Amino acid sequence: ARAILRRLGANPFQQKENECQVTGVFLDMNELWEQFLLQTLFRGMAGHSVQQSRDVLGGHMTIRPDFLWEDKGVVLDAKYRQIWESALRLDGKWSGGLSSEEQKALRENVYQVLAYMLLCGCADGGMIFPVRSSWKCSLTSRIFDPVGPAGQRFWRVPVRIPEAQSYEDFLTEMEREANRLRNLEVIRKIRA
Repeated sequence: ARAILRRLGANPFQQKENECQVTGVFLDMNELWEQFLLQTLFRGMAGHSVQQSRDVLGGHMTIRPDFLWEDKGVVLDAKYRQIWESALRLDGKWSGGLSSEEQKALRENVYQVLAYMLLCGCADGGMIFPVRSSWKCSLTSRIFDPVGPAGQRFWRVPVRIPEAQSYEDFLTEMEREANRLRNLEVIRKIRA
């Protein structure tokens, strides 16, 4: 971000007359979250498409799933939103203490994934989202809800983002978390 600002002639650290003053830089956290997942959890996985538009309903609608493994029947949407952590209890059930606005936002996200599942013919779909390092994730967590009579499942995949003293410690902890997630049934399915 600093390199971009410098090329534009802006210096965020100095405030001189006739020089562009910068008070902030916008970072697309959803895009960064998707890239982070590609470089950690999904690194080396073949057969997936990332953010490719596809026409559906005879070309009357276009969808753009974040991660789609069509041959495995799995579609995942990546959301960098605190609301997903708030909605998930430690026992895997949905939290009941959400405001009506929060419930509406969750419903819209769930409907989006359900539409992806239906339109792409996927049996498994879900949301993959970050949680604080203090959030405890069980290695054997099966966090999914059955969808309809066809045996489809909606997964909630929390990714614990560790706090660390150094970058090397962060990478070590993140690899542990990626290994934990690779044991989830839906992730094992796309890795097979």
